[in-house]
Amino acid sequence: CECVGTPVIPGQICDLPIEVSSLPYLTTDNTINYFDDYENADLPALAPDAISNGFSTFYFGGDDVVYAYTPEEDGMIDVNLTNHGTWVGLFVITGCPFESTVGSHTASDNLGRDIEMLPVTAGTTYYIVISTFPFPQNTAYDLSINVAGFDCPDLEADFGDPCDDGDDDTINDQITQDCECAGTPAPTTQCGDYTSAPGLDFGSGEAIITDDIEVSGTNGTLTDLDVVVVIDHIWTSDVDVRLTSPSGATIDLILDPCGSGDNINVLLDDDGPALTCGPVGSDPVLFGTFAPVGNLSDFNGEDFNGTWTIEVEDDVPTIDDGTLVSWCLIPTLESTLNPECENAMMVTATPEFAGSETAVSMADAVASGDAQCINAENPQADMWFSFESVTTNMYVRAWGLNDFDAAVEVYDSCGGELLNCQNDEPAGEREVVIVTNTTVGETYYFRVYHAGDVAPVEQNYTVAVAHIPFTQLSADDCGVFDYTPADMITTDLPVNQFLLTSWYFEFTELEAPFNTYEILSPNGANPNFMLEWFTQAEYGRTYEVRTRARMYQGPQWGDYGDACTIGFSSVPLTTQLIEEQALGFYNMCDVLEADNVPGAETYRWKFYTGFGSAPIIYDSPTRFCQLDLVEGLQLGSPYGVVIRCLTQGVVSPNGEIRLIAMNNFVPDTELDNAITDCGGTYDLNTVVSAVNICAAEFYTFRFTNLTDANQEDLLYTRDDGLRSINLSWVVGLNEGDTYSVQVLGGSGGLVGEYGAACEITIAGEQDVIGGFAGGSEELNSGVEIELYPNPTTGDEVMMNLSNLSQEQQEVMVEIYDLYGKKVHAEILGNNGSQMNAVIQLPELASGIYTVNVVVNEERVGAKKL
Repeated sequence: CECVGTPVIPGQICDLPIEVSSLPYLTTDNTINYFDDYENADLPALAPDAISNGFSTFYFGGDDVVYAYTPEEDGMIDVNLTNHGTWVGLFVITGCPFESTVGSHTASDNLGRDIEMLPVTAGTTYYIVISTFPFPQNTAYDLSINVAGFDCPDLEADFGDPCDDGDDDTINDQITQDCECAGTPAPTTQCGDYTSAPGLDFGSGEAIITDDIEVSGTNGTLTDLDVVVVIDHIWTSDVDVRLTSPSGATIDLILDPCGSGDNINVLLDDDGPALTCGPVGSDPVLFGTFAPVGNLSDFNGEDFNGTWTIEVEDDVPTIDDGTLVSWCLIPTLESTLNPECENAMMVTATPEFAGSETAVSMADAVASGDAQCINAENPQADMWFSFESVTTNMYVRAWGLNDFDAAVEVYDSCGGELLNCQNDEPAGEREVVIVTNTTVGETYYFRVYHAGDVAPVEQNYTVAVAHIPFTQLSADDCGVFDYTPADMITTDLPVNQFLLTSWYFEFTELEAPFNTYEILSPNGANPNFMLEWFTQAEYGRTYEVRTRARMYQGPQWGDYGDACTIGFSSVPLTTQLIEEQALGFYNMCDVLEADNVPGAETYRWKFYTGFGSAPIIYDSPTRFCQLDLVEGLQLGSPYGVVIRCLTQGVVSPNGEIRLIAMNNFVPDTELDNAITDCGGTYDLNTVVSAVNICAAEFYTFRFTNLTDANQEDLLYTRDDGLRSINLSWVVGLNEGDTYSVQVLGGSGGLVGEYGAACEITIAGEQDVIGGFAGGSEELNSGVEIELYPNPTTGDEVMMNLSNLSQEQQEVMVEIYDLYGKKVHAEILGNNGSQMNAVIQLPELASGIYTVNVVVNEERVGAKKL
């Protein structure tokens, strides 16, 4: 009389699943062994980011089995089902009771079910459920669960895969356990100063070649020597290599290695293993560090200075050719140091000579024995000093009064290489030596002596070591994170400004891709830097900023000082029509102006005629908008003007909307007296032109015969917007008659009135090509205009204006073609009586053009181009 049930078995429900402890996992089973414990309604809905290839709750109606996998780290898995029956569903579900389906594959066929590249999160349990339709109720299956993707997902590669690390000095590049592409460094990476890369061919042309390395300026004798040899040859067993020292001693380095293998790239070291060939097909077949055939130790004890000669021979020169690509010597020297140098007086460098100036005397000094580079035949008493390099450019000064003529030698170490030998100034003057490209933290040595033939009377002198001062951004400008291109930052001035000429500002991104930008300030010695000069800046980024100065003798660049962090606002600057122009009335020739946004690349102007209307759009590379260049503007219409700009690649929000109105009349026009003189006589093939109407749609020329009142007025209209006509186009003009010529124009949808009359007389037609009547014009403004080169065949021309007023000017330059069409216009700024500017020409056809110049809205003249 007890109530008992069937015990639950693992895999029957999610509370007691079959645990998958590690991957990969593979099992074979049948759902019939786990009963039907879940109904259609128990299958939760798909998650928003689920991986799904079919989903239906009907596939949850048969026998079902539950597996559970809890990953220890974030990743991706593949779940695959094979060897199953029809009407089978495969699901991955989170939560118990089931809460969300993150993977699903259902279908009626028996061709496999796959849920692949499924993201999983460490610590979350994922339930893999296999079920079927109510019929066939159950299915046999093979289930596999594996880690998805690559060992290195970001590289889409597995450990050991070949790759290219981008370094020409490595081979056998492959993916490492750290998911990095790295290769084995080539022996050539060990080479230094004593290197030759002759690229000499040998073989059929010349069986034996030689190449030399000249060594000088070293101190001491050889205690060890390694040699790097790089040879290209497709049959290395033909190759012999020998080395001869300055003393004439010769040893064999390589003799006929590696059979038919290709190429040699080795470092030869007595302590290395015996020469060993790489696997068949490896290139180079001989690569790495090996012992030479002979003993490089045979050279130990020799003077390293002199001529070292390598000899390369092809044993079978008639068959294959080779190339000596490069070779180098890597010496270890035992120096015989001058004790005076070893006991040199240390001078601590400071940002100015006065801070390190040290008084010394030659009274008790003697010549230390090393050859002197100045007046070597008359060696004088010398003294040794040392300093630690603080920056990469250092200054050494020696200064004796009266007849003491200081000579200075600088060495990279005690007994090392001579870097500087200088005696430029006369006796009694300061001898300043600039020591460039020093290594910070290394100790350098210098000695001082009198450069004359005999000892000087004056024995006292001073030595000093200086470096260019470090600088950094002003503390007030550091830690500010809402900068815009309109802002200015300032670097602190150095402790002295001796010959200060210019500044570098360095900006390093603190977010990927972590680029560094070094910008030469256009502000000269002024420490202020406008952020609009940092054209690579981006809104929302932060940067580390460092500065360095160019100053002192040379002048030389100092090193960067400490960095500080700044940031740019994530909200770009907005712009709008300047307040002074709001609610104004404008002609087509007028120019509107937006509030300046430093560093802006483009200004987009939008003109609205009413709520909901499509705007007229004009993109300008500057903050000025010349209304005659805006297609679609209508005279007599009001407009709401909205402007936004593109800065640092970011489009700003629209600025404040401001209203303007276009005048409701077309300006009068007439014959252009810069082209045609009224009262003159002109051939029928002469070109005449109307005074320009900005954004003109047409010009109508009316000819009234003053000689013959019975002739009806003659009209000629150009509806292509051009303002010039040839008199021969006007049918009915009589030779010898005088005509009153008037012109009207249409612009912005309106028609103007006829302007002032100009009388001209028609002469007979001549066989010449029609041209402008008149030449270049300079009005009574006094402003002189020069264009050069003129004629020009390039895409720019230099314009010089002189005799301008001293005030600030706005200069408009307009270029018209032969028919009066404006083909180019730009606005320039100037301050002063002289202006030089480069005018960038559009792609103009060959021909004659008129360059019109307007200064502060007053036309000052024109020139033919």
